[in-house]
Amino acid sequence: MLLFAPLSSGHVMEWFAVNIPMDLGTGGSFDGEIDIIARLRGIPGNPVAFKEYFYRTWEVKVSLLCKDGNTKSLKVGRGKMKGVVNQLKAYRKFGSPEVSLLDVYLCEAVESMNYLSNINYSFSTKFSELQHHSFGYNVLLFGYGKQGDDDVGLHYLPFKPQFSLHPDPFWSSPVAAFLHAPVTPIIPHFSNLAERIDNFVKEQKRSYKEQKRSYKVFYHIVMFCRECRQLQLGACRNKGISEIT
Repeated sequence: MLLFAPLSSGHVMEWFAVNIPMDLGTGGSFDGEIDIIARLRGIPGNPVAFKEYFYRTWEVKVSLLCKDGNTKSLKVGRGKMKGVVNQLKAYRKFGSPEVSLLDVYLCEAVESMNYLSNINYSFSTKFSELQHHSFGYNVLLFGYGKQGDDDVGLHYLPFKPQFSLHPDPFWSSPVAAFLHAPVTPIIPHFSNLAERIDNFVKEQKRSYKEQKRSYKVFYHIVMFCRECRQLQLGACRNKGISEIT
C-alpha cells in the first residue's frame, strides 16, 4: 500500500479503493473492474488546489526490472498496448472522470537502478499512444534497501525519467507524471459506484465511533471480497494495513 502518498499529489485522500468491479454499481451492465479509485479533496485554505472532492482512476500494470537490466511484463508491443488502451477506454465509457495508466516497476535489486535507460523505449512508446488517446500516464518505482548482502525494506525510488513533465532538471519524485489525465464528465455508472463506496466508508467509520474504538488512521482502503461479493474496509496506520470491518 505504498501507493497512497505519491498518488495523492499533495491532496487529501479520503479513501482509496482497489480492484472494484464495475457491475457492483450497475447491476451487471459492465464487465471488468477498476484497479484504483481515489476520492481526494484539496487542502482547505489553498485557493488553487481546493475542491470539495474529486475522483481519479488508474489502470495498473506491474513490471520487474531485474538486476541484470532485463525487464519482465513490459507491455510495449503494438498488440499489447492496444489492449491497455482498450481497458482505459472502458474506464472512460463507464464514466471515470480522470483516467490514467499507472506503470509500477519493481527493481529487483539496487543494481537495477543502473538500467533505467533500458526502459526509456517503453516510456516513450506508451507516452505517444496515451497522448494520442488523451489518457494520463504515471510511473512509480519501488526498490529494496541494502543491509549487507541482503535486500530489505521496500520503498520508493525517486527519479526523473526522460519524458517527465516537471520543468526542474534536478527534480525527482516517487511518481513521474508523464501525462496529466484530462477531466472528462462523470456519468451515472461511475457516480453511482463512487457514491456506494463513499457511503460504505462513512457507515463503517460511524459504526467504529459508536463502539468507542479509537485508532489513528491515515488512509481508508476499500477492498472487494470476491467470495462474499461485499466491500471491506481497511485502515492504513503507522504499522501498516489492518482490516477494521
